[in-house]
Amino acid sequence: METAGDKPGDAVSMLELPFVDPAGGSPVNYYHAPERNVGRYAALRVPVSNGRMLSDGGSLDREGFHFLRSPTTFRDFYDPEAVRARYYPEVADLVRAYTKASRVVVYEHVVRGDAIEQRGAAQVRAPAGFMHNDFTPDAARRRIRDLLPEDEADRLLGSRFIQLNLWRPIVGPLRKRPLAICDASTMQDEDFLVAVNHTPVLVNEFYVAAYRKGQRWYSFPDMEPDEAVFIKNYDSATSAGRIGAHGAVEDSATPPGALPRASIETRVFAFFSGDGDADGSVESRFQ
Repeated sequence: METAGDKPGDAVSMLELPFVDPAGGSPVNYYHAPERNVGRYAALRVPVSNGRMLSDGGSLDREGFHFLRSPTTFRDFYDPEAVRARYYPEVADLVRAYTKASRVVVYEHVVRGDAIEQRGAAQVRAPAGFMHNDFTPDAARRRIRDLLPEDEADRLLGSRFIQLNLWRPIVGPLRKRPLAICDASTMQDEDFLVAVNHTPVLVNEFYVAAYRKGQRWYSFPDMEPDEAVFIKNYDSATSAGRIGAHGAVEDSATPPGALPRASIETRVFAFFSGDGDADGSVESRFQ
């Protein structure tokens, strides 16, 4: 399976990425009526490298992300039941092949697009317009306990686990509001601020990212539906790429008539119980 793209593009572009302003305090988002957001963000022009030029597509253990060619025949992304029944097993197989995890739990997905509307049975959400990470360490552990029986959660939390997303464009080439991802090995604890989402069904903590020189950001120009990115949000091991950040980017060079942004992110826990290596590599390179 191919792991890096070959489409042309500038090695480095200056793009506007929206970061949290710590002076505005910890953000809080309310996704129920009345919807509102508390917090302060600022768009900063930062260098963003073309991730297609990474010969190996990046590494979950190094940068905290991995770009791959991932052809799929699945097309019913706006049918939640079809996604769960037919696309989740495909995602689980990809995660097993890449990480060699002993247990994989695919538990939810989010469809995002520029048109915030009901598409079939799916509620399309806006692209996340700020740099963030989906979980704090405590939130990741709580989510596992929400998903699994107590005895199984206790056992699996005793060994290494990672939370990752498989992010894929639904249409392509994706040129409008593409994804930017930070090399997790270049992020430091002080780059993150805890934020809170309030939804009709749960309250969860996550991280928002502040900018600091020394961070390395990447994007993958003109992604197609047969391409995808693994994004690691949390790793219980102390690897270099333990916690990163990602989000949608406004690119002034987006050509007129570019297709509206449409993407799906599928969220997964992968467990490595019984491997006896709490801090080892999870990479298999699909061998």
